[in-house]
Amino acid sequence: MLRKKIKLDDKSSTAQQPCPPIGEFSLSQFANVPKAKIGTFNVPTENGEKIQVNQTTKPELSTYPLAAPAIPSTDPLPYWHHVYLIERELSAALRKVVLPSDVAACYDPIEYAAEIHCAYLQRFLDGPKPVLFVGMNPGPWGMCQTGVPFGYVPAVRDWMGLRGTVSKPSTELAARPVEGLACTREEQSGKRWWGLYEELCGTSDHFFRSCFVYNLCPLAFFHQTGRNITPSELKGKAKGEIQSISEQYLAKALALLKPTIVVSVGRYTEDRIKTLTKQNRIDPAIITHCMPHPSPRSLNNTNWPEKAKIWLAEHEVPVGCVFVRSGGQTDTIIARGCNLVNETKNATRHVEFICIDQALDYAREHGVTPPETIFNAVTVVVTVEPCIMCAAALIQLGVKEIIYGCRNDRFGGCTVLDVPGLLNATIPIRGGVRDAEAMELLKEFYKGENPSAPIPKPRSKKV
Repeated sequence: MLRKKIKLDDKSSTAQQPCPPIGEFSLSQFANVPKAKIGTFNVPTENGEKIQVNQTTKPELSTYPLAAPAIPSTDPLPYWHHVYLIERELSAALRKVVLPSDVAACYDPIEYAAEIHCAYLQRFLDGPKPVLFVGMNPGPWGMCQTGVPFGYVPAVRDWMGLRGTVSKPSTELAARPVEGLACTREEQSGKRWWGLYEELCGTSDHFFRSCFVYNLCPLAFFHQTGRNITPSELKGKAKGEIQSISEQYLAKALALLKPTIVVSVGRYTEDRIKTLTKQNRIDPAIITHCMPHPSPRSLNNTNWPEKAKIWLAEHEVPVGCVFVRSGGQTDTIIARGCNLVNETKNATRHVEFICIDQALDYAREHGVTPPETIFNAVTVVVTVEPCIMCAAALIQLGVKEIIYGCRNDRFGGCTVLDVPGLLNATIPIRGGVRDAEAMELLKEFYKGENPSAPIPKPRSKKV
């Protein structure tokens, strides 16, 4: 059951949120806790000098290069800064396109909202993330105000904790004023988007430790009346040029970001990624998905949060696990995960193996030597009895204890095949803990069958 939704406008509600319950958001169950924090950082100028930017100092945007230089392999800039330079280069290329006459203004928040945008990159992009969500382009009351994709102001200001001054676009429409974090208008797409992940993940760090959100096109286009014109609605050859340039730089960004999974937010972005895939311009190992766009402009999106939750949950058998490390007077959850077999098309990515990888990463980060000795203090809590493969792995690693919910009647590593007995293991193993609830999860899942399972091959009759 999902926790009660937290209002993004409630500043006090996000102070100390627990990790989400097991199994709610399978795409976020990767380890790689970000180390970057908001603070002082540098933005390069055209002559190579760097302007120091923090929460209170506004850089002179006129000194920014419109086209970013190529990134040398030996450059000492931090990881997030390489992504920023690609964005600047993309922005420069897009702004050279001759737009149709019905476009009265073009906003580039990468330029005029550089402080907050760079703070977003610096805090949440300290290295490659396993899951990359790709949006389309800025909305008038979201990224156009904050420089953050789906940048609903309360989410950026209160949930992510980002600050910074915002300048003005070169041509500002009266119907679409840029007010930065002082904007009181609500970006509905962003409110839905970040509201969902706050509900599922609790804190922004829980979401961004394994996921990142990137926009295909950093520019927003507006009619004289203020009506938003999306890239798919552009007329004439400008539409094709914007698409081609966006695809070119998306391929460049993916090569740097190195995601395992790319999730297109909406069909337009999905079409761009499909084009890159057909042209062999992105890594064929990348797993691609498409989820509904949260825009209220679509009549089918009146219940977007519910649709998105279903989409996020439908790709895996609902098995969840946590590794709890005992130490002193407190116990610490050092790993948590869900099955990723269908998502990764890898039969070994059972939840126990996901958590083993996370636990080893935790051990290395906390100076446990050798890292595998951490398992001696780990209690494994999993909703379904570990299969034969996982039970053998956990026992060989020497975990402290295994606790599971319902039985695995086909492949159980304790009840179907006595793996502990075969390995002469003496560790405590306790099953049947809240087994009815665990079994109910499986029943609900298999009522509709597994939509991501491989198509079974017909068996030939033996003669």
